[in-house]
Amino acid sequence: MKKAMSLILAGALCLTLCTGALAVSGFSDVPDGKWYTAEIREMTAAGYIDGYEDGTFRPDGDVSVAEFVTITARCLGFETGAEYGHWAGRQMGNAYDWGWIDEQDAQWTQFNEPVSRQLAAKILASALGLEPGGEIPYADAVDVEQNYVGWVGAVCSAGLIEGFEDNTFRPADSTTRAEAAVAVLRTKQAGTAE
Repeated sequence: MKKAMSLILAGALCLTLCTGALAVSGFSDVPDGKWYTAEIREMTAAGYIDGYEDGTFRPDGDVSVAEFVTITARCLGFETGAEYGHWAGRQMGNAYDWGWIDEQDAQWTQFNEPVSRQLAAKILASALGLEPGGEIPYADAVDVEQNYVGWVGAVCSAGLIEGFEDNTFRPADSTTRAEAAVAVLRTKQAGTAE
């Protein structure tokens, strides 16, 4: 009986230690040493962005317009919640009212579409109150749509969104979950520093 009880206690201790190690290390698909690891851990620990029930974060997954606005609003301390029949309706309504986005960027029916890198730039710059302008120091600067040029320039100048190793910005590409975590945390830090 003692031996069985010892085995049960040892098993429980092992399970506790393994669970604790998983919580400390983070998500199964966010290894140490990646360019986004620290930011994802900080953002998820603060409750600004969530992982998935299977223990993954999916750093290369796309972020929708609604998700990006929600992460930004949460991080900057703005109200979020369901409204207008959508889980992100309150923050989306505010984003339209505050000029973070407009109907040309995303119509009310397009909340779940992936957010482009150039639209993410507009949302972040608008949320911080940055003036449009600044240099876009990337080889594909001419690919930025005209109505986003000032916003992309602003976030590049502020260091909120960076380009890629091949010296491109890729403005029309979807923003990934890792990119969103890094850019929004930088936005929070920039807003706190002001």
